[in-house]
Amino acid sequence: MENFIIFNLVVLWFLVIGMFILLLRVIRYLRHGFDADAAQAKAPELAIGEPAPDFEVHTLEGKQVNLAHFAGQAVVFVFMSPGCAFCDLVLPKLARLKPIAQARAGVSIILVSETKPDETRKWLAKQEPKIGLPVDWDVLITARYSPFRIAYNPRGLHPYYVMINQQGLVQTHGDPQGDDTWLELERIWEGQTHGIKQLAQYYR
Repeated sequence: MENFIIFNLVVLWFLVIGMFILLLRVIRYLRHGFDADAAQAKAPELAIGEPAPDFEVHTLEGKQVNLAHFAGQAVVFVFMSPGCAFCDLVLPKLARLKPIAQARAGVSIILVSETKPDETRKWLAKQEPKIGLPVDWDVLITARYSPFRIAYNPRGLHPYYVMINQQGLVQTHGDPQGDDTWLELERIWEGQTHGIKQLAQYYR
């Protein structure tokens, strides 16, 4: 009987120690999240006209790329999330604009997903029948607290775009659902230039 009690006490102590270690890990995880959120909240948005900061991320296919990969071309990074209903609404418009922007202005529209590659592929596959267009998506994969995400989209908005010109300078950023600059860019890409301000500085 005494041995049984001792055995139970030993097991109980192991359980207590295990729970304590688990609690420390949870506290560390939450603290890391709070610290990352605080750092992100203090991060400024990219300054217009300044050089875009370098970054290292992976494509949907797993290839590592950085800012130099896009040197000499204008690019629009559009931050999206499969869990974002507004992103589902914007995606068809991006699908329509992607080949037009590339052909008429040399602008590459790149999606940036904050979910894992498999989840991103499933989301895009689910959306493409709704879009009704065959689209060869260019996708970068990043994490919520990655340096790229914090530098380029510090508020964590979805959808959100950042445009970099051929010289690697930040030209504009905002909401692709219809802020004034984005609407002007759409008109330029679509050739509707009559009566609106020319925006050559945004992509050259």
